[in-house]
Amino acid sequence: MAKPNTATDRAFTLVVCTGCTAEQGLSVLNELRATIRRCPHGVLVAVGCMLGPLTCAARPDGPGVLVLLQPCSTERLPVGSATWVGPINDRHDAADVGDWVQRGEWSLGSLPRHLSQALNRMRDAGSRN
Repeated sequence: MAKPNTATDRAFTLVVCTGCTAEQGLSVLNELRATIRRCPHGVLVAVGCMLGPLTCAARPDGPGVLVLLQPCSTERLPVGSATWVGPINDRHDAADVGDWVQRGEWSLGSLPRHLSQALNRMRDAGSRN
């Protein structure tokens, strides 16, 4: 018997950079769209580069699409820290991110290490100083 496609009831906004590129023919935005549709309180937002061209080009984690997940209330008010995810470079990465979002347990430890990239480590370092 097939397991039903369960999705989180937690509210969130997922922001996807459309300025970055992944493998040829891959639209990370399109890959994540179906996941967001299964989440009753999820919102998907497409934006240009979130970091600016110089910062983006100098990223220590390399090229690829970044997404930002912001947990929020059903009224769309932020209720926690935003989390950077990426770089997403292929369909496997996009599927891992989609599964992570859908589960609603947004711990970086539950993502493959290469997707819980340096921008989060820099954010956390600032809070320890």
